[in-house]
Amino acid sequence: MNLFKNIDVSTYLHTTYEERALSIFKYGFLVNESLRNTTDLVNEQDFNFWFRYRKQYGTHTLVFQISKKILSKDIHRGLSSNKEFNDVYDILDEMDDEELSFDYLLPQRFIRGYYIRKTMEFIENPNFNPY
Repeated sequence: MNLFKNIDVSTYLHTTYEERALSIFKYGFLVNESLRNTTDLVNEQDFNFWFRYRKQYGTHTLVFQISKKILSKDIHRGLSSNKEFNDVYDILDEMDDEELSFDYLLPQRFIRGYYIRKTMEFIENPNFNPY
């Protein structure tokens, strides 16, 4: 699989442990202040560096891809008005207190998938849509 085939998207990585990765994969990614605070913006040339560098952070690496058109607009405004953002309140009961402090939700549709680091198996998100 070539994660960088589509040049119209920006790619971010976030490494964490299995339980948290599966929660993010299912509900979306709760973000404080900026996506860049907890992810690495990567390209094809530096993907392997960041993938290896963050290995101590967990067993699973999520891959987020977002249209550059969306990013060129105000991503915070675009995401906060998104229906998925409003739906987050329906799932808060299932999340840890640590996860309840956030500024916005990156909807699940921006998750391309995740790697199980031990096997390098990539699990694709059937609902992925970076636009």
